[in-house]
Amino acid sequence: MDKRYLIFFLLTGLWSNLLAQERCATVEYEKKRSQQFQQLENSTQFENWMQEKLSEPRLQSFGTQGTQAATYTIPVVFHIIHNGEAIGTGTNISDAQVLSQVSVLNKDFQRLNADASQTPSEFLSVAGSLDIEFVLAKQDPEGLATTGINRVQGTQTQWALADNAEFKALSYWPSEDYMNIWIINFVDPSNFIGYAQLPQSSILPGLENSSSNALTDGVVIHYKDIGSIDDGPFDLDPQFNKGRTATHEIGHFFGLRHIWGDASSCSASDFVDDTPPQSNETNGCPSHPQLSCTVNKMFQNYLDYTNDACMNLFTQGQIARMEVVLQNSPRRASLTTSPGSMDPAPVANDLGIRQIINPAVTSCGGDIIPTIEVRNYGTNPITSARIELKREGVSQEVKDVALALNPLEQTSITFNTLNLAASSTTNLSFEILLTNGITDGKASDNLETITTSVPFLASLPFFEVFNNIPATWTVSNPDLLRTWQSTSAPSGSPSNTAAFINFYDYEEQGALDHLISPVISLAGESAALLKFDYSYAQFPGNNFDGLKVVVTTDCSSDFSSGAEVFEAFGSDLSTASSTASSFKPSGQSDWRTETISLSPFLGEENLQFAFISQNGYGNNLYIDNVFVLTGDFTDMAINRVITPSPVISKTDPTPILEVQNVGSIPVTDFTLQTKVNGTVVSSKLFNEILLLTSDVLTITLDPSTLLLGSNEIEFDLIDPNGIPDDSPSNNNFKLTVVVNEFSESIPARQAFDLGFQTSWTIVNQGSPFNWETTTTNKGTSLVYRAFNNTSRGEEAWLVSPVLDFSKAIKASLFFDLGYKVSSNGTERLRVLSSTDGGLTFTESQFDREGNTFSSGMSNAAWTPEVDQDWTREYVNLNDLVGEQMARLAFVVTNDNGNNLYLDDIEFFNDDNPTPPTTESLFSVYNSGSNEIKITFNLSEKELVRLQVFNMIGQVVLDNQLPDTLNQTYTLDMTIQQAGIYIVRIHTNDQVQATKVFLGQ
Repeated sequence: MDKRYLIFFLLTGLWSNLLAQERCATVEYEKKRSQQFQQLENSTQFENWMQEKLSEPRLQSFGTQGTQAATYTIPVVFHIIHNGEAIGTGTNISDAQVLSQVSVLNKDFQRLNADASQTPSEFLSVAGSLDIEFVLAKQDPEGLATTGINRVQGTQTQWALADNAEFKALSYWPSEDYMNIWIINFVDPSNFIGYAQLPQSSILPGLENSSSNALTDGVVIHYKDIGSIDDGPFDLDPQFNKGRTATHEIGHFFGLRHIWGDASSCSASDFVDDTPPQSNETNGCPSHPQLSCTVNKMFQNYLDYTNDACMNLFTQGQIARMEVVLQNSPRRASLTTSPGSMDPAPVANDLGIRQIINPAVTSCGGDIIPTIEVRNYGTNPITSARIELKREGVSQEVKDVALALNPLEQTSITFNTLNLAASSTTNLSFEILLTNGITDGKASDNLETITTSVPFLASLPFFEVFNNIPATWTVSNPDLLRTWQSTSAPSGSPSNTAAFINFYDYEEQGALDHLISPVISLAGESAALLKFDYSYAQFPGNNFDGLKVVVTTDCSSDFSSGAEVFEAFGSDLSTASSTASSFKPSGQSDWRTETISLSPFLGEENLQFAFISQNGYGNNLYIDNVFVLTGDFTDMAINRVITPSPVISKTDPTPILEVQNVGSIPVTDFTLQTKVNGTVVSSKLFNEILLLTSDVLTITLDPSTLLLGSNEIEFDLIDPNGIPDDSPSNNNFKLTVVVNEFSESIPARQAFDLGFQTSWTIVNQGSPFNWETTTTNKGTSLVYRAFNNTSRGEEAWLVSPVLDFSKAIKASLFFDLGYKVSSNGTERLRVLSSTDGGLTFTESQFDREGNTFSSGMSNAAWTPEVDQDWTREYVNLNDLVGEQMARLAFVVTNDNGNNLYLDDIEFFNDDNPTPPTTESLFSVYNSGSNEIKITFNLSEKELVRLQVFNMIGQVVLDNQLPDTLNQTYTLDMTIQQAGIYIVRIHTNDQVQATKVFLGQ
């Protein structure tokens, strides 16, 4: 089963009871971080550092010998992300549950846990304790008293690994001073219940530049896995009800690996000498001993996956690793000296900078007024302050301010205007120099800095074709995984490149990624449009992929409050046929142009727009040819011809077209002219309309009379609003249409021998490259010569006659493909179906890239030579059963890769993917004690007479079998006696008889 179908079942709850919890997502989380932050050290670098530290003569000593104080004191803040419930209900867990968890941590790490007595005797000699105390934070980042429990209502009711950055941003305290523990309703497709961010060594340069590392550092736990039932009647998961999920994850936080080394191998290592090797994780709570890798498993270790009740120890080697981290790792060593674990100690004169109000991390630039908010954290009233503003480390202003602030009161302070240029980055710092005329009593809150970025100001008209993702655009990738990038995309733009996001391989459902434009000024403009092309194909049954376009006017990096001007999901987003293969647009027909009026934003000087993708783990999305156009202009476009298709069965089709107003002013009338084979046959005025910018209209023209065979139809959109179109290039559409009235019922076969084109049709739209017959090891085959065709995206159609499925109960299609992949490109083959004789082809029965059916690779023009060069493809056609006017089209899309061969197309009135076959005209065989089967393999359909005689010459069966070709018939002989029977077959030109034995 494809993962997407599994995810669909998960989302609908159908599989929820069938999947076990994976428990820890730390490995998955770290993999995702490393994909985004290439400068992060890898596990080898970290372990080299760790082993070097462990080999030093002795760990440095913290604390005072002979006192009761713990060597390491860690201030902890619990961020409870709840859904608005009362405290102690649902996700808004009680203070008692949090206190229970703190108690569990202190007992487990100090080996004061009551179940330490359950450690097997063979592991007692290596059991270790860490002299550490976890305390709820006593003062918050502002130095004010706190309980260490911070409750925040979430912006959604449940969270997944993909939402990591989003929910952590709701409540975060500086990770150098606090161990952040986020408590959430963790609903993840993999059923994780917790994870931690691993520490870093202190040796690698450049890590400090990865701000997201600090902003996401900490531990995440599901709300039903916090605390222990030993301390109260908490509503906890039965397997994880003693608080050991937090013990496990904080072990990771301090540098421990899973005990089995995260690989199914006895050679995998957790880099700890006194933990026995084991080949995989342990689940549940088994009895001791459990053998693995020739030794007994230490499944009681907190870093295994057993139930909470089965865990009871860290080893001395694990303790040593954690001490290395606590003494040396950034944002771990600083925790041990954090003021967060101490009671607030107010001083007399303490003015602190609470926040920088202006500028923010992004700014529109130009003249700004720097503004900060200050607060009196001291015990004395504050009447004056001296504050300095620096720009890039150079003093800009020293300001003496008169104040009147009682304790805990706050106010804002402004500075002289600064100018920030477009497309620049500026560092500003604000520092309190004096409070009440003397040195401030607390230096730690006197300095705040900010680096603010001013977006690039683009000129009009604005145009982007995404040869790359320009530096003037911004990509926001909160989950640090797959995001917008530039890629090849045929016919999307003159350069055949586009912006692209890979939903097909992106398993983090719901993840949002932003592609943000530079700033554009619409000051003084009377009209403006945003236009862009996009291309997307659904994964079958998946409606969760989406695209939004959001506009802001304040240069903010937050688009959540912007104006949404476009939204589409699933089938509404689709521009091409659905496919279970990784989608890549094959030509202009796979793209759609969207036109959006920017009239609501006229006069705005700082307009930005973001393309926001929402991943549903479906299929790929492409964006290209982004325009912002201004001024009044008239522009109507023919988007597509809905009907007729390239091959139809009637000479008088009624054309149906989709047109759109892609100009900046309303359209009230236009004329649509039709030519057939160079002669104007119709000119129709549409004048009772009102098409605003981006409005789409489906129009029906008068029937056109066509000739049997090939015809050229041309549509021209003329004089919108009675005047010439300002952009006439999109007013014309030419189409080659072949009228082929030939029909046949299934079963049917096409082997491309001479004369096949009387019933089948080959057609393309003006390209010299088309399907053609050629000689292969199969005799006569069909080939599309892509090797020499440099026009990527061109299509060629092979279309069946009208097929009658009305008498079928089941149906299927088989065909042979010959193809070798070239490094230059990969062709695509689709099998499209129609149920109206070819007027429209609405469904895709088969859609595959050549690499999925290739027999190898060749960078030379290739021809199949042996049977192994071919693959036999099967397509279930049960959705066409009952249709009288069906048609199938084999559509190849060129990518200048290699030649594609097609042969032996065969339709069955059965859906068996492995039907019986015979090399003879027919085979007769006994398939059971009461059945006789006959499999036919005739060269053409014909009426066959079937007779069965017993051994005394009596006729027991005499049937006429019309339209016999490749069927397998089953004869029910239940009422006949056991013995030998004669089966006689009468075809057009011969009679054959076969004996068959019928058993009891």
